[in-house]
Amino acid sequence: MINEVTLPIGKKNIRAVIADGDVWFTALDLYDSQNRFTDKKHLACFDRRHLRLHTFPTDKGPKRLTLVSTLGAITVAKGFPRPTDRIMDAWVRKQVQLLGFDRPAMLLVADGGLPTMPKDSIWNDRWDWDALKAANPTARRNPPQADVPELDDDDVPAPPVKPTQAEIDADWEAMMDAEREIVTLPTKAKKPRHKPRQ
Repeated sequence: MINEVTLPIGKKNIRAVIADGDVWFTALDLYDSQNRFTDKKHLACFDRRHLRLHTFPTDKGPKRLTLVSTLGAITVAKGFPRPTDRIMDAWVRKQVQLLGFDRPAMLLVADGGLPTMPKDSIWNDRWDWDALKAANPTARRNPPQADVPELDDDDVPAPPVKPTQAEIDADWEAMMDAEREIVTLPTKAKKPRHKPRQ
């Protein structure tokens, strides 16, 4: 059985789905809650078990979006700058508990790396994180996979990155070199300067 739920975070809402004994969060909404575009390059690093597609009804018709598992949502949080990464990590863990599931354990996350390091003041979580790091000293993010079907959704892609002035100048020069004809223009003879009479 699949249940759709809406979880508030600040002034925004995150759509989630309860299915197969886990809470699946909408990737678009997780990123949008922090005013960011979905980082599909990072999502392509996830183990495929942590990705799925789900179609939500909207005012403009059905919309197919990528969902990430609970561990996937914790992985998305890891990609945000501090302290947002810790806040989002804690929010995901709390929401899962409020929905009646066990608090997520401190595990390697969906992209193969370590989760966000908790504050020192959260003693149990910090001890578990230190133990996880010690047990997995070489844990690193997986390389992105090509053509992940679970990322083929209706999420609007991020606009292209604005090129730097150096890139614009280099492109301009390349275009000019391709079309330029070297033409020698005749020069006019200069009039000799006369010294003023004394």
